Amino acid sequence: MLTRDVGVQIEASQNGERPPADLPGLSHQLDYQKPSTQFMLEMFNILQKGIPLARAAGRKRNTVNFRKADTIRSFPAKDITQKIVRKRVELSFQIPDLPKNEHLRLAEFRCKRSTSPSKKNWVKVIIFKGPNIARKVYMRVQAITQGEYWVFDISRAITAWFSDYKGEPFSIHIEIAGTSSNTPSQTTPKTQGYLLVFYLENRDFLKRLLNTYKVEEHLAFGRLGNVASRGKRSVRDIKRGGQQKNRRWKKSGKKQVCRLYDFEVDFTTIGWGQWIIHPTRFNSKFCYGNCPSPIDMRLKPTNHAMLQSLMRRKRSNVAPAPCCVPTKLEPLSMMYLEDGEVVVRHHEDMIASECGCR
Repeated sequence: MLTRDVGVQIEASQNGERPPADLPGLSHQLDYQKPSTQFMLEMFNILQKGIPLARAAGRKRNTVNFRKADTIRSFPAKDITQKIVRKRVELSFQIPDLPKNEHLRLAEFRCKRSTSPSKKNWVKVIIFKGPNIARKVYMRVQAITQGEYWVFDISRAITAWFSDYKGEPFSIHIEIAGTSSNTPSQTTPKTQGYLLVFYLENRDFLKRLLNTYKVEEHLAFGRLGNVASRGKRSVRDIKRGGQQKNRRWKKSGKKQVCRLYDFEVDFTTIGWGQWIIHPTRFNSKFCYGNCPSPIDMRLKPTNHAMLQSLMRRKRSNVAPAPCCVPTKLEPLSMMYLEDGEVVVRHHEDMIASECGCR
């Protein structure tokens, strides 16, 4: 089952403590002091509570772009130049080569409220491809407040150019007014108070990931698993209860009426554990069982399934029985590790919650 108290565990990890056991791989791969990591973990924690993405990002209106976005990426500033005379700062953000099929819905620049004197500001955005300027926009932006951040929506400076993006690394320079009196401590990097956040759409991410799945690696993992199973019983076998009861679906004999069963998806077993941070496993559930004739209305049959069932009562060979399938599915938010940064993806239709005959 999806862990609901992960936020408390993550907050403890940000303070330098060792990550919990159910978030493997984090201790040696993530820098918890990095602002982009902290921001992504906070966003993931909020989304876990079922809060819409727009609200999680501090917006009052759930716009179409937020509803379509299912992927969040954040980038820390890599370099900063302070222009003392004009009291402005220029920041550089390095963007790695992103998947070509990702569509940018929104882009925002976040800065700590202590680093900028005003929430209404002129912002200069310059996109570089190598040493060449690809786009330059000078815009006045009304920022919103979210916690310790000013949030500037700079989507119109980037989205149009991003629509022709070819999947190559690029950099974005942002110039904004800053407080020259704000001097970071020696232990805090000057760039720590600045973030660039992308909200993207990539509906077919898991389908494309499946296409890259290598059958030979899966078979090799299966052989290793068979060897291990001959020794000590695994922890999974020791855990009784729901999983033991779940085995009833495949026992010989008469099938039960269509219903939900527990079903643990383990990403390490699949071979995706290296880049999926959380959850490493979850209860996806599945539907299995008979669809009786006539169909019980509690199984929410379609008109087609009802007629198919009635015809089978008169002519059993005229068509197969209606199928027991999920009629309601729930989404799942997941954290990935890509290019050393945490990426949050929100996947629809991941957990079966109701079954019916179709």
